[in-house]
Amino acid sequence: MKNSQLLIRLKTLSKKEIRGFDKFLKSIYTDKSQPRLLYNYLKTQYPSFPDEKIDKKYVAKKVFREAKNPVNSLSDAQSMLLKDLKNFMIQKQLEKNSSLKDLLWLDSLKERRLDKLFFSEIKKIKKEWKETAPQKKKQFGIRYLYNEYELEVMHITHPEASFFKAKRPTFKTLIERLENYTIAAKLYWVLCAYTSGHFVKDDSFDLEKEMRKYALAKPYSLPQTQLLQEIVEILLDTKMEDYQKAKQSFFERFALYNHDQQMDLISFFTACSYRIGTKEAFQELFNINEFAIKKKLILEGDYVVPKVFINIVNLGCRLKKISWTEKFIKDRSEDLKEEHRENTTLFCEANLAISDKKFDVAMLKLIKVIDDNVFWSALAKCMLLQCYYELKETDALGYLIDACKQFLNRNKQFAEPQKEGLRLFVKSIEKIYKIRYLNIPKIRESKENLIKDIKNNPSIPFKSWLLEKLDELK
Repeated sequence: MKNSQLLIRLKTLSKKEIRGFDKFLKSIYTDKSQPRLLYNYLKTQYPSFPDEKIDKKYVAKKVFREAKNPVNSLSDAQSMLLKDLKNFMIQKQLEKNSSLKDLLWLDSLKERRLDKLFFSEIKKIKKEWKETAPQKKKQFGIRYLYNEYELEVMHITHPEASFFKAKRPTFKTLIERLENYTIAAKLYWVLCAYTSGHFVKDDSFDLEKEMRKYALAKPYSLPQTQLLQEIVEILLDTKMEDYQKAKQSFFERFALYNHDQQMDLISFFTACSYRIGTKEAFQELFNINEFAIKKKLILEGDYVVPKVFINIVNLGCRLKKISWTEKFIKDRSEDLKEEHRENTTLFCEANLAISDKKFDVAMLKLIKVIDDNVFWSALAKCMLLQCYYELKETDALGYLIDACKQFLNRNKQFAEPQKEGLRLFVKSIEKIYKIRYLNIPKIRESKENLIKDIKNNPSIPFKSWLLEKLDELK
């Protein structure tokens, strides 16, 4: 059962949710039903779920020893419990999103032709939404704007709307609702497309022109939208004074945004810093990170996501803030989930050692990184390449370059942008190695094109280090 979908999902539940799921099961099953028997056992193993206690044969014998076929009984109970857990998790999401619950309620009234009740309820719901709009916009962001549009559509398209003479929205109201949603959503997604490697590049689509169009649009009702417009302008115009103004706006208004929006904004500011590319821009980003740490914005629930932790360390290393970064790793590593803590800490300590030119120390850290994740493994190899290069271990460097090429060619688990970035890193360090140690003229002539490729690839790891090494090749 160790890697079953059921256990994977149960591990994500809080203690309160474990108790809630217990009550949920009691409402639909008897005490002796298979799902209840299985859950009553599994909850005693929460949250650690020791391997020996969740072995399939062990659990079957422990829980269903009186059944004719305990293993089959376990399989049936597991399947039913997984479906129940799915329904419970959906229910929990509905409890969080009262707007979606309202829409589903109205849809059910409309479907059952309870017309009088439908119009009575939609009037009440619109009033409630108007009163709670500011906090709902903060909580649900762009999604709430779409819900507002859906509510108007549901009202207008009811077949008996004219018969009941209920106060219906105007066409102008409907279009405004739709426009509020579409502009906010487009602004958000063009920023995501511009600042990440998650989308396939399409040369036929002028992304910057689209961004400019949304940046110049009038401010809309979502609190986040105005700042998003400012960030688009920074990315397009790379003006440092605009960056500082937007940063200050974020500091003053960060409480207006929900956690996801706060993290998105920090990601967009990160992209702005790399786009501007100056030490001043990275110092501004460092100030944002310090602010985010102080206000606990970096936490998702009780934990820091490894990517966020690593990005903070990378920036500290880039700015040579060795003592600050060392203290951050020491003080904040406990905020990482236990399953990510060792790898993330070793990885960050190795990065810090490389930044402090302690390459032997970095290599010892990297050797300890567990290879149970292909991306961890790939990044560790890239860092080892840096160490071999800096230590002038040319034989080991050449061997590892070939090993990395084979690793990337054979592995099918990477997303294409990730693989493209990793391949470019290996290709770049191979060319740098050949220019520095083999002095091949043809490769030296391609140096400027290589710099351009590195700068234009958003997914390449350790970009600043590569550019620094290329700059050293006079």
